[in-house]
Amino acid sequence: MPHVRVAAKAIVMRDGRLLVTRNVDAEGAFFLLPGGGQEHGESLPVALRREVMEEVGLAVEVHDLVPVRDYIARNHEFAREGDVHQLELFFRCTLQVDTLPSNGLAPTSGRQASSGWTLLDQTPSAFIPKCSSACYCRLVSTGLSTSAT
Repeated sequence: MPHVRVAAKAIVMRDGRLLVTRNVDAEGAFFLLPGGGQEHGESLPVALRREVMEEVGLAVEVHDLVPVRDYIARNHEFAREGDVHQLELFFRCTLQVDTLPSNGLAPTSGRQASSGWTLLDQTPSAFIPKCSSACYCRLVSTGLSTSAT
């Protein structure tokens, strides 16, 4: 029986750049925010810290919840994922230590090529789903501060 998956995503900014994972599939390269699924019995902050460490090898402090996205794959450009329904909770995060990201211990499902910092205005069409970029740009332009503490 299909179910709604709950995922936590990290919005980490440094010097006007957003922390992303760069992924590659048969259709080309695309960016995602680090984060992933919550496991049964795991709090959202614990899930997010675990996922960011797995994907980009960085420890983060989890702060406030910012946007929430109800992602239903058939309504987006990846209709081939058909039944995917995911509630994505985005949290403002800061790095515990200001260091460079790398591929973490368990990069995203074999398609993660690298991780790093990107300027939103230079790569808007590279985010998946494409509507994500506008949301991230609004957050940054409204003064969402996510630099390391």
